Amino acid sequence: MPQKSNRFLKWLFNRSLFFLLLALITVSLGLDRVLDAAIINQLDRATPYLRQVQMVDSKDFMDNLETINGIEPVEQTLDSDTRIIAVSGPQLFKNLPISLKMLSQEIRKAPSRTGKINGLYFQRVEAIDQESPAYYLVYEPSYFKSTQAIFNRVKIASLLAIILVFLLGRLALYGTVTKPIREMSQQLRHIVDSDYRYYKVTANFTSLADLNDSAEDLVTQLRHQYRNLEDSERRLSILLNHLNLGVLLIDDRDRIELNNPESLKLLDLSAPIVGLPFETIIRSVRLVELIRAVQKDEQAKQEEIEFYYPDYRVIDVNIIPYQRERSGHIAHSSLVLLYDVTRNRKLETIRTEFVANASHELRTPVTAIKGFAETLLDGALSDPDMTKQFVEIIAKESNRLEVIIHDILELSRVEKNSEPWETQLLDLVATGKAVLQLFKQASQQKNIRMNFSSNIDQLMIDSNKHRLEQIMINLIDNAINYSDFGGEILLAVEKVKQGALIQVSDKGIGIPEADQSRIFERFYRVDKDRSRNSGGTGLGLSIVNNLVRIMEGNIQVTSVEGQGTTFKIFIPINN
Repeated sequence: MPQKSNRFLKWLFNRSLFFLLLALITVSLGLDRVLDAAIINQLDRATPYLRQVQMVDSKDFMDNLETINGIEPVEQTLDSDTRIIAVSGPQLFKNLPISLKMLSQEIRKAPSRTGKINGLYFQRVEAIDQESPAYYLVYEPSYFKSTQAIFNRVKIASLLAIILVFLLGRLALYGTVTKPIREMSQQLRHIVDSDYRYYKVTANFTSLADLNDSAEDLVTQLRHQYRNLEDSERRLSILLNHLNLGVLLIDDRDRIELNNPESLKLLDLSAPIVGLPFETIIRSVRLVELIRAVQKDEQAKQEEIEFYYPDYRVIDVNIIPYQRERSGHIAHSSLVLLYDVTRNRKLETIRTEFVANASHELRTPVTAIKGFAETLLDGALSDPDMTKQFVEIIAKESNRLEVIIHDILELSRVEKNSEPWETQLLDLVATGKAVLQLFKQASQQKNIRMNFSSNIDQLMIDSNKHRLEQIMINLIDNAINYSDFGGEILLAVEKVKQGALIQVSDKGIGIPEADQSRIFERFYRVDKDRSRNSGGTGLGLSIVNNLVRIMEGNIQVTSVEGQGTTFKIFIPINN
């Protein structure tokens, strides 16, 4: 029932102006009828009096009427039996809407002695005998001015009262229906501006209260969904911005719809590119052809594409077609995924080279050991001098094989950082001096002067002593191997800003400029014959480079061919 009444009130409110007009017309017509009834009633009360006047003095009836009304009546005789008298004045017969004959017929047919015909009031006074005529008295509405004035005031007051009731009702309905709806509507419009706040509106009707509750629930759900959407977009943005995978989304109009920073980096583009045709911004002809092929066949494709500008790169490209509905039709889009595999390909190359180099380095001593062992087995054992010579060679090659295997394992451990990194507080100056003493005999064999310098007497550092010694040993050993007879080597340990500097300098053969960028590669040798003769494996500098990286330091090399080489290692010191 409350919902039905609420619907009725809403229907009534929407048609209030129509009902107001209808009410005004109805009341006006009703009051006109009441006025007619009042005038006719007045004539009914006067009819017996007029009949009495006629009976007393029928000849002076007209004079008596003039005396009663104060207006000279006008008489029109239709026949000997009927006389029509215009009581309200002489102008009545000039303004009659119908003929006198028709008027008399209408009055004669009327069921009562008084009434209203064609806007005129009539009063029928029957003849008192056969010789006397019947009088039909006709009055214009203006004759009853006083009665009409009273009813006009009543009509005006009634209409004003109706209008006042209407305004009060409409005001009441506005406060209970229109105002709450407008307030709800205004708050709901704020959703367009992403304002999901909603304040409950006071509603007196059950349906409006239900609507208010539904609107509040709707806004709450939209607010939660919007926040979830924002969170999803934020997570997606973080993922795309930090993904090491280039992402391009191309719509059905061949325009870039979405991209992430990695795609700009891989394709050497500058932002923004959203909204631009992909053919105008992608420089790789092969990538454009691959995208076109996917759009045509609607089949996913994968291919590694080489880029040569601004530097050489190998990009693994995956293109995936997908469909989505947009504006009532199916849109065909393409998702392009770009992954830089340049480092992987370089690592594969390095791995292949490492296997080849390791096989070659291991094959040389193994071949020597095998060859001399077979020679001994074939009868050389009977010759003591030859046997001793061959056994010494086998022992030398075995030691070389052991060194190679040791360095390979050591490099593997360093690169993986698989061993626990145990640190201790040590004096780097004392450690450098101790390492230099290890090469006293080797330096004397080549008459190389070994020098040490430092700008501080004691330099305490919290680090791994064994690895620091290994760095200095490898560098000094390398300097001795590539120094000529009578050379000079300097080991310097210095305190610098926020760290320590280890410097190993020699005046040896130097490193050609073309080889300086590759000396830290595994098994790389500048002078292969000199390195092999000295027992080097080509892994020492690679081990040093990885150890410095683990210590979060850096290593630099400067060399002039024929003048010597200097390695500088910076190691940060944690206070």
